Amino acid sequence: MTFFICLLLCLSCFGNEAIRRVGTSQVIHWRYSERDSFLIKLQDEDWTEYQAIAFKLVANKRSSISPSLIFSSEDKDSPGMDYYNVSIPLNQVGAREIVIPFDRIRKVRNPIGWHKIDYFQMHADWTGQKRHDRDVVLEIHDLRLVKGDFTDNAKGPRMDDKEFFSLLDYDRPELAKVKSAADTGDYKQAGHFLAEHIRNRTHPTWVLDRRNRPTKGVAPIVKRAQKGEGGQYEFPRIKLDWQGWKDISFDISALTVRGNPIGMDLISGLQLAWTSLPESRQDLALYLDDVVLVYQDGKRVVLGDFESLVTGWTNLTRNTTFKHGGEASGRWMFPNYNPRVACQKCPTDWSKVSRLEFKLNVSGSDAGSLQVRLQSHAPNTQLADEILSHKWGLTSFRNVIHDFGPRIDWSCNPMDTGETKTVEWNAILNRHFHFADLRNAYWQTGDPKYARELAEQMNAWIEDCPVLIWQSGNSPYHHAWETLNTGIRLHQTWPSALFACLDSDAFTDQIIVNILKSVVEQVRHLQKWPSTGNWLTAESWGIHTAGLMFPEFKYAKAWRLDAIEKLHRQLTEEVYPDGIQFELALGYSNWTLSEFLGAYENARLNGMEGEFPQDYRDLLEKMYAYLMAICMPDGRGFGLNDAGNVHIRGRLFQGFDLFPNRTDFIYAALGGAEEFTPPATDSFGLHWAGHYLMRSGWDKNGNVMHFDAGPWGAGHQHEDKLTISLFAYGKMLLPDGGVTMYDNSRWRAYTLLTRSHNTVLIDGFDQYTDRRNALRFWTRPWVGDRPSESDSIWHSVNALDFAKGRYAGKYREYSDFSLRIQKHEPKYLDGIEHIRSIVYLKPDIWIIRDQFTAKDDLPHTAEALFHINADSAAETAPATVLAQAKNAPGLVIAAIPQGVTIDIVTGKMDVPVQGWSAIAGGPRPEGVPVRPLPTAIFKKPWIRQGELITVIVPYKPGTPPALTVAENEFTLAEKKFSYEFADDSCKVHTDNALYLIETTSASSRDGSLTASLDTATTASLVEIGPGTWLAASEKPAKMRLALPGKPHVHIHKLGRDMKQIGAIEHTVDNGEIAFATEGGSTYEIKTPTGKTAFELLQAATEQTAIPVRPLPQLPPAPKGTEIIIQAETLHAQSGGHVEITSEKIGADGQAFLHWDNPGHTLEYKVDIPADGAYWLSLKYCIGDDKVSTRAMLVDGYAPYDDFTNIPFDPTGGWSSTRDDWVWTTLKKPIFLKKGAHIISFVNLANSMNLDVIKLTSEK
Repeated sequence: MTFFICLLLCLSCFGNEAIRRVGTSQVIHWRYSERDSFLIKLQDEDWTEYQAIAFKLVANKRSSISPSLIFSSEDKDSPGMDYYNVSIPLNQVGAREIVIPFDRIRKVRNPIGWHKIDYFQMHADWTGQKRHDRDVVLEIHDLRLVKGDFTDNAKGPRMDDKEFFSLLDYDRPELAKVKSAADTGDYKQAGHFLAEHIRNRTHPTWVLDRRNRPTKGVAPIVKRAQKGEGGQYEFPRIKLDWQGWKDISFDISALTVRGNPIGMDLISGLQLAWTSLPESRQDLALYLDDVVLVYQDGKRVVLGDFESLVTGWTNLTRNTTFKHGGEASGRWMFPNYNPRVACQKCPTDWSKVSRLEFKLNVSGSDAGSLQVRLQSHAPNTQLADEILSHKWGLTSFRNVIHDFGPRIDWSCNPMDTGETKTVEWNAILNRHFHFADLRNAYWQTGDPKYARELAEQMNAWIEDCPVLIWQSGNSPYHHAWETLNTGIRLHQTWPSALFACLDSDAFTDQIIVNILKSVVEQVRHLQKWPSTGNWLTAESWGIHTAGLMFPEFKYAKAWRLDAIEKLHRQLTEEVYPDGIQFELALGYSNWTLSEFLGAYENARLNGMEGEFPQDYRDLLEKMYAYLMAICMPDGRGFGLNDAGNVHIRGRLFQGFDLFPNRTDFIYAALGGAEEFTPPATDSFGLHWAGHYLMRSGWDKNGNVMHFDAGPWGAGHQHEDKLTISLFAYGKMLLPDGGVTMYDNSRWRAYTLLTRSHNTVLIDGFDQYTDRRNALRFWTRPWVGDRPSESDSIWHSVNALDFAKGRYAGKYREYSDFSLRIQKHEPKYLDGIEHIRSIVYLKPDIWIIRDQFTAKDDLPHTAEALFHINADSAAETAPATVLAQAKNAPGLVIAAIPQGVTIDIVTGKMDVPVQGWSAIAGGPRPEGVPVRPLPTAIFKKPWIRQGELITVIVPYKPGTPPALTVAENEFTLAEKKFSYEFADDSCKVHTDNALYLIETTSASSRDGSLTASLDTATTASLVEIGPGTWLAASEKPAKMRLALPGKPHVHIHKLGRDMKQIGAIEHTVDNGEIAFATEGGSTYEIKTPTGKTAFELLQAATEQTAIPVRPLPQLPPAPKGTEIIIQAETLHAQSGGHVEITSEKIGADGQAFLHWDNPGHTLEYKVDIPADGAYWLSLKYCIGDDKVSTRAMLVDGYAPYDDFTNIPFDPTGGWSSTRDDWVWTTLKKPIFLKKGAHIISFVNLANSMNLDVIKLTSEK
């Protein structure tokens, strides 16, 4: 049905815009349930003197189907309808102003022109498919034609003073003067009163407040950082040997000097450093309160009372449980990872301070020591000074130095051509991240030139980038108004710049008014064009921030509530029940977590958290639980799609702060800290994410594989289904391809494609997902333990995991950006199904079964890829690859040899590239964003159906185990395993272990060990020591066992810590033991002579991974012998890559840094001139307040047990601004025969810089 309205045209004036009203009524009411459209009849009207159509649209609900506006301009001489058409997204509830420039409305067929408009129509679904939601009700107010400059060349802000001042909430008493001036049309005076109000108000509060600027009230600091200058003053170290509260008071006269501090009138920071003891409990906490500076004249300045949610301290969390007189204190935990806290309110001038006082609570004994330091370094304003020159490199593109000229062209992009073409450079420019450099320089120096540049750039951007009228800025990309850029400006870069520098005279009345006008325009733009995924989260936080920080606008509350509704909806509709955001890229999921939390915390800071739904905060818990599940022993999380492996330990600390009952977050973050509760399971089947984590344990030697069998992802996808990543014995051994810059390079194409992942190519083709038909995310609502559409399978018990996934999409010939530009048409392959099943025998054996089915009868080749983080890899036997790294874990991969060939590719540069990873650390060729890795490609031809079985075994540093695989069996280090696969079940057995997957019985190879169940389930029976077995079943079952020799046994149920928690009744019939199992529990079956599982676990944990072999003793080396080894002259390194530098103060020539990662091994080749005992000394520095530990090896072995764990104490700095180097000599000599030797150092924990190594005949 079409609803007809008569035409009424009238002309009036509204400001300087001529308006022509359309329609007989000011309001058109339109219920979709009553009519599909309405139509206004016209008579060949001429609209050419107008530039846009405008109206206010009020919608009662959102709808995915956009109504269409039809402007008929019929050409009677051409077939079909001729008209102009534009769609109006129904993405916002409530009222919004719509202005559509005619040049943004598309032509359909051959309309005559805007000088001949026959009728105007709005239609609910112009496609005719009647998909529209009949519950929608719209109101169209004030439909009119308008004149104006709607081009991008207009000067911003587009909003005039009259409209701007009409948007203020004059019910607020503090705006009375503003209203009075605005009512008389004196907008300049109104702007002055408004700007003064914004400058002087004390509420709302931002996390950076101009009132806390350290240089406030003192003359601008003119001195700048110079090489060799700077140091610190230290108060005496406090031994933390008490429990409870204690008053601490330091007189300034007690300070000692370290380095070359500038002076007490230039203090750049107040820092507290906590050094814990090796025996300190990991659940210890310090509580800080009432930090006060006492001046010589008796004045007292509070630096920390923790009464406000903004504490003014880094790395402290506000705690209301332990407090000293007030409402809260600052809690400090985990000193091994958070060794320092710093005061952000610390004044610059301490020349008249007499004393520092604070109260300190120690929660337990043996807490170590605390040192209070005053940093004294001149400000480093290099980046800000480059910005002042208008010639600088942007964040993430520091090597691309661009000369912007006198006035910045915000649309410029020096990276818009060639292989590195990307819009990301321009996006970063328009997100204004560089504002932070100017803000920091202003805070550190008090020099107004930095605030002036900041104010001028903000205002210039507003003037040069007028808001788009009917364009989202997303597609096509618009430099200034892409909605992600806009959201980031509103919630991050603009408020952090404005509220930190608002006390500067550079922020004039007019600039402040322009900023506020632009804030309104940016909010309206985001509300008009909401997107999805991480973009929507950023947009919504931006809208919320504007409403929170500028309550002076009458629509501020509506902005906040609109944003909160979107954020809350995203937490339920865009974050899976497993806890990962539906783009399935870890970095973006973590970013949205920060934004979800940031919006809530900013509201809480201003007492507005009550506007959020009651369950909002609790919905965040699942996101931290996901991070716990994917945490590796080194504190990083597995990152797929457009995300690398990222450090998540700090986020788990944050999760614990928010949810104190989740001590399992800390257990995972600290690598199995016994003071905290372990997670409910070691392994996780995350069905919504499709991520399966197969883990042996949480300690530093724990092994974990990540298997991806989920949907494609809502954004930032890679063609990587069924890929695996493996971390074992402290090292990432099978890394993902990772992510590189979003550009047109071969490297970007490589990381997106299957060939950079540890999955399978078919005939050399990559997986190919058609975006139009892809299962990007599961069908909503997301309720229950798993999606109904998922066909993945997961089973897990104590000693065994099983996962199975399927890919049945298309495959495509290699294609990259350059080939697409050449209009190369790639070939496609369809009708192939790939099923990958993985059996994990804990702790270190993975059996992978890849099955292939084709609908055609053509020959195909499967190529299973394994990107190995090792120094080298070689085919050492048929279908067997050995990957090795010196003094580091290695990997053996073997397949059934029949029909299998192997290629090993490392760092192939020509297209298509192969043998690279952006995740693996280490040296990279110049200009290449990825590291070369040996990549083993197991190839097997097949027709109709095929199968490839591989076995993966990581091993600790040392001799690799021998591994051979045959049909239905494999041998590992002379131990034979038999396996038998069926459709969704499997059996694996050895002489002392049985593994059952969805079956009812199994027996050992010699028949002496048997297990049967009364129901098909997943179960295991493993001998873990002489006379001790562990049994488990996934579902409740009656288990019957026959053990070798039919011994007398006791059965106990075990807790997560492997300790006994209760005896289990059982029966014995003719030597067969029977007992009932609970699903998911583990049982210890022990003979009287066997050790308990806990005893065996403790013994295994205490074993060292560093091999020890004493050297034959020799007499002292010839007197006067001295061998100098410069640290940078490495023979080899593995597990990381040090950075050689000439910038370290006090170094003997060059030194190196970034010896950061556990397992990172350095090797030096040394020619020994004569047999003898040599003393080894090292010149090193450590800036952290953490003891660094290293192992020292000679020719692959530690010569003493002591040398498997050598502690190096902190030296107070990294020799960046002063000489922090210290010499130390190892406590025992090393005995070396004449000739060449390899001396190695293995990083066991924490960072250390190294300059010189010395071997001498005298100690």
